Amino acid sequence: RNLEDCANANLIDYNPDVVLVHDPQPMGLINYLKKPKEIWFWRCHIDIEETPLSVSPDLWDFITNWIEHYDSAIFSAAHYIVSLWPIPEFIIPPFIDPLSEKNRELSQEEIDRVLAKYHIDPHVPIITQIGRFDPWKGIDRTIATYRQVRRKGKCQLVLAGGLATDDPEGEGILAKVYEETKNDVDIHVLNLSMANRLENWMEVNALQRAASVIMQPSTKEGFGLVITEALWKRKPVIAANVGAIPLQIKDGETGYFYQTPYLTAQKVLGLLENAEA
Repeated sequence: RNLEDCANANLIDYNPDVVLVHDPQPMGLINYLKKPKEIWFWRCHIDIEETPLSVSPDLWDFITNWIEHYDSAIFSAAHYIVSLWPIPEFIIPPFIDPLSEKNRELSQEEIDRVLAKYHIDPHVPIITQIGRFDPWKGIDRTIATYRQVRRKGKCQLVLAGGLATDDPEGEGILAKVYEETKNDVDIHVLNLSMANRLENWMEVNALQRAASVIMQPSTKEGFGLVITEALWKRKPVIAANVGAIPLQIKDGETGYFYQTPYLTAQKVLGLLENAEA
């Protein structure tokens, strides 16, 4: 109903030749906005789980009613493809811009300035997770791993992200993380402002470059561009074996897969010791 209201209220003013719609939430716009001769692509960044679609006729009909109006669908990974949909399908992995504020080389002064802003000690090893605060990012796994590492030595944990407008659970997750970590001065929970996008990107860049180890133990994940960014910056990464993450990480070669907090902590400790050698 909200999609129809937006279309009827002329909240979307455009006159395109080609339209690219990202992920399921706005998929239904095509039923209200597509005009003759326009080309519409649907871009899927996540695994929408073909099996639940195929065993639920109502859900299948609901989604298929939208997708069949698109000219084609583009998926981030081959195993995301819903093969039963009657439209052309393509695989185009996402990518990063190495020259953007989020990925360009930074001076040590720039990195230190961001660390000072958030009271992070540059002389103590840093475990970092970057990502929005949602239930699927495995933040609890990262906290548990950090606490295992702390039993063996001094380190800090940085949990940096933001609240997405399409995620109503985000504020609750952030509040829970604040509550769980409030008594540990070495855990830095950063709700980064998006008021200035370039500044936000630069701060994320600095936090990644300052990290000793970067974690992303998500329970669900899309392609995982935050992992791409970390690997580009030559940082060791520990991430979950979900979504398209295995396309980027070969366990024991280009990174490690998350196991349990204890076993993952052993990997972190090994990486920290190797960095100090």
